[in-house]
Order: sequence, then C-alpha cells, then structure tokens
Amino acid sequence: MVDDVVSFAVEKLGDALISETFFLLGVRTQVEGLRVQLKRMLCFLKDADAKDRQGDERVRNWIKEIRDLAYDAEDVIETYILKVDSTRKTGGIRNFLSRKASMTKNFGRLHKVGSEILAIQDRLEAISQSRIAYGIKDLGDNETNQSMIQHPQRNRYVHVEDDVVGFEKHTKTLLTELMKDDEDRRVVSIIGVGGLGKTTLAKKVYQHDTIKRHFDCCGWSSISQQLNVGDVLGEIMICLSLPKEGNLMANLYNYLTDKRYFIVLDDVWKPDHWSHLSSAFPPGKRGSKVLLTTRNKDVASCADPDPSRHYEPDLLNDEESW
Repeated sequence: MVDDVVSFAVEKLGDALISETFFLLGVRTQVEGLRVQLKRMLCFLKDADAKDRQGDERVRNWIKEIRDLAYDAEDVIETYILKVDSTRKTGGIRNFLSRKASMTKNFGRLHKVGSEILAIQDRLEAISQSRIAYGIKDLGDNETNQSMIQHPQRNRYVHVEDDVVGFEKHTKTLLTELMKDDEDRRVVSIIGVGGLGKTTLAKKVYQHDTIKRHFDCCGWSSISQQLNVGDVLGEIMICLSLPKEGNLMANLYNYLTDKRYFIVLDDVWKPDHWSHLSSAFPPGKRGSKVLLTTRNKDVASCADPDPSRHYEPDLLNDEESW
C-alpha cells in the first residue's frame, strides 16, 4: 500500500538525520522538514485509499503522486549518502589532495541535494493542497504511527566504506538484459546487502526512456518482510491505473496476458514471497520481464535459476553520474 511506501520514506529520512553526512554538510533542517511533511501526509492516506476503492480516479492519481514523490525523496537521500560516503575511505598523505577534491565536490552535491529537497517539498505542498479539493480528510495519526511500527523499513543505511562502481555501467548492463526478446517472461534479479543502492538502481532502470518505449506497461511494488500479497498487487494495480477490486491476482494476470510488461518487485525477502506472487505474472508478449531486488540469492534462484540473470553490482563510483 502507498502508506507503506511513505512510511519507508519517513524512516529513511529519519536515518539520514542521524547521519554525520547530513549533520556536517548542513541540510539537516531541510531533511527534517521533508520528513515532517511526509509524516503528516500519512494521516490522510487511509481516507484516500477508501475513496480509491470507491473508484475515484482523481484520488487514485493523487495517491500515485504521493507514492512517486516518496520514491523520489528516498532516491535523493540514498544516492547522496552513498556518493559522499564512498569518498571517506581515503587515508595517508598521498590521498590528501584527493580528499580535498572530494570535499569540494561534496559541497557541490550539497547544493544540488538541497535544491532537490526543496523541489520535492514544493511538490508535496501542492499535493497537500489538492487533497482539500478531493475531499480527503485527516483520519488521525494513531493508526498510521502504528503501521509504521508494524512495517519494517525497506533499507536501513549501511554506510559505504569501500570504493564503488557507478550507476551508469550497471544501468546499461541491466537494460541490455531487459531488452532481450525472450520467448517467455523472464525474471532478472539485483542481489546485494541492504544499503547497496539496489532500489536506486532499479528506479533508474524503471524510469529510463528505453524501458518506457519498449514495454506496453510498467508497474512497481515495494515488499515488506511480512508479505501481504493483496497490498503488493494493489500497488501494481495503481501503477497500471486499474481498480483494486475483485480477485486481484486473476485481474492482474488477465490484464498482462496480451502485453509486453515490465514489473519491479523491490526488496523481496524470501523465496516463498516470489512463489506467492509469481502466479500474477503470465508469459505475456515476447520480452516481458520482472525485475527483483533482493538480499537473498535463494530468491533469485527461485525466481529464475539462470545465473546470467542474477546481477550482483558493486556500489557507486564517486566519479560517475553526478
């Protein structure tokens, strides 16, 4: 559900607030402001979800805007921390000039991340104002706060200590695999520890123009440790502008049957999670793909035993993509 997505974003921003990166480089206030704004939006999402179930198309689009904004907030924070932390494992006199150059670059990044946070806050304010026109009410935050406790966050930060490889190379490699004209639906997996940047990499691929042109439709869902199949399928249905009603598994399967589709399942924890979800994804048209991110190699093997579709990237390279 979208409130899970926003809850993950709120918790991720909370992690950023205790990060030395943000404390020292001066965007703590902006991060806190964004976190508070997102947390307030959680109070309205239960009412919005109820209206969405009644078939209100405007509310459905409103929910999608919040979900996309929450993902964007995560991406800004995750990418920035990964890149700044990747410069920290330099030592000795011979690396002094390199460290100074990295500090200069980081201040440039600081300005950029500050601008991006402000832009997200402006979007969030506009979304907040539009809820009034849609008649979405504040149902209180007690249940919302409880849901934040019950749903573990998707990725708690693991600060990067090693040099990292860059998103550009990984994105290109994944796109090559995803564009293959396989006869049946194939599953590609991004495998790695928490904090590696799997979600950010998957999001870059998901938003890539090549993907949008190649596939008939695209969907995304984030998965918590306690799998709720209905929530996962419902989030994909929202991406596809489909009503969340009836037998979601059958409805999604039927919708995708005659399409070349691309679905991302972010943070699949266990092999049986894939087993419970896989029936929703038909062979489809030639070239249909599902992209998983996971910390567990067994998940990738369960979804597709071919190791050529198991991708284990290194972390980002400080020299790339900024």
